[in-house]
Amino acid sequence: MTTIRRTALALATVAAAAIGAVVLAPQATAANTASITGTVRESGTGTPVAGVSVDLYREITRTLGPPFGDGKPFKTPGYITSVQTGADGTYTLGGLPASDALGYWVCFSTFGLPYEPECYLDEIGYNPFPSPLGIIDVPSTAARVHVAAGQHVTSIDANLIDFTALNPAISGTIGGKVTQTVFGLPLSQVRVTLFNTSGHVVTEALTRANGTYRLIFVPVGTGYRVCFNGSGAKGGLSLHGYTSRCRLVPVTVLAGTTTANVNAQLSGTL
Repeated sequence: MTTIRRTALALATVAAAAIGAVVLAPQATAANTASITGTVRESGTGTPVAGVSVDLYREITRTLGPPFGDGKPFKTPGYITSVQTGADGTYTLGGLPASDALGYWVCFSTFGLPYEPECYLDEIGYNPFPSPLGIIDVPSTAARVHVAAGQHVTSIDANLIDFTALNPAISGTIGGKVTQTVFGLPLSQVRVTLFNTSGHVVTEALTRANGTYRLIFVPVGTGYRVCFNGSGAKGGLSLHGYTSRCRLVPVTVLAGTTTANVNAQLSGTL
């Protein structure tokens, strides 16, 4: 697997501007009082990771004329700002304006560290280097973070995968589907969290529009616990959200294989 890495924070910002990435610096106004905070840890061990660049983006509209484009508008991430995690793995993106209806992307780049870059909620595939046309590659499945004016959003965390442990011979995948009880309709935006036998978070994922999810690069082992958080679930016929639950049967992960049909049904709340 090709591992994408990032330069140091200041150099990255300069490089992005030089290559042509759209940089949207927050305007210094009294209205910019929102913040986003979280902690970055190593997946599987829970060890805090220092020196990770936490990058903030929002969706913008751009156009590219010939010879690079047809002049039609398209959506792309627009870079806003970055901070680095401290010795305890925590970070704060402060002085932010309220997000628009689409929300922000929060991504984690790891130049000089043995971890795979990703975006919230633990979606790998983030490429912090702009393309020659200034386009940033944020995974399409990355979750958005919504922030109101003056709001302080917490627990926007990351569990970074050690890329030295990505060998298929020592890792596997867990997959399944989350649906609504009784009606069987798929639920998206359900947070699926994997815990090891010590109770540490190994990795997380969000269900997609069809209710499916994949937990990838899971170390080979037994006794894994899979939990499903329906507080942010969408879809189905419930008007008041969904319950949360954990799978009672422990999950085993074998080398180079997918442990499939780790499914869940969530009931609508009253």
